[in-house]
Amino acid sequence: MRNSLNHMNTIDKNRMYFSALYDFAYLEKHFINSPNFRSSFSVRWEFIENEIRDAITDSVPLPDLFHHLQISHAFIEKFLKYLISNFDNDITINQLIGYKHNIQKLLKHTKKINYDLDSKLENEEYNLLETISKMDFPSLRYTQPQVFTINFRTLKNLILKIFVLLKEIRFENTKSISKEEQKSKKDGRIFGHLVKKIAPKKFNKNRFEQILTSDKISNSQRELIQKSYQNSDSDVLLVGNENDLELISAIEIAGEEVWDFGEIRFEIT
Repeated sequence: MRNSLNHMNTIDKNRMYFSALYDFAYLEKHFINSPNFRSSFSVRWEFIENEIRDAITDSVPLPDLFHHLQISHAFIEKFLKYLISNFDNDITINQLIGYKHNIQKLLKHTKKINYDLDSKLENEEYNLLETISKMDFPSLRYTQPQVFTINFRTLKNLILKIFVLLKEIRFENTKSISKEEQKSKKDGRIFGHLVKKIAPKKFNKNRFEQILTSDKISNSQRELIQKSYQNSDSDVLLVGNENDLELISAIEIAGEEVWDFGEIRFEIT
């Protein structure tokens, strides 16, 4: 008999889903919607030895694309685990976690439960998925020896297609948290709580003028803002105390939401 403590409840499934969303949120901004990437990244040290000036340079190729690939692997893994958790009523949380980062085993499990992922993808997309499934994820993160070829245009299409499937599965299987599960006050979500704000480092000159002329702030608040910033060639730069609560409050009263967060407490429920 299956151990009920290991049963895949709604909260367990939510954790897979929200974890996948975090990965896609990164991929959408930095990979899918970004046309630019660096060909390399270098760190250089200059030194003098025996009165001769020299330098050491360490370089890594394609850092952005390599990181996109790592996050894509993580996103696909979490998608497959979320898929399986919804279509296999016999799977337990321990069994699913036991697959670790092995996408090959997860793909085999989708076939076992007759989820036809092949038909939902183009040939080149599924071929790429199989290529990714053969990667050793821990080795990928720590640059251990392995060889693979990735078409990043196809990878973009694959990630977008998988995201559509993720939403479909979520829509078809969304359930309320049971009363028993609610007792633990946990639902698999992540919350960010602002601990401390800091005043913006700079404003463009037009926006700064709008803040100063706002009719929502008092003369003393206007004076505080004005003396806390200084004009530069193109922007207005902070010269006052970034932790000044009165300054932060005055800026927000003027209608500027302070997004330059200084400290956030994350709570994973």
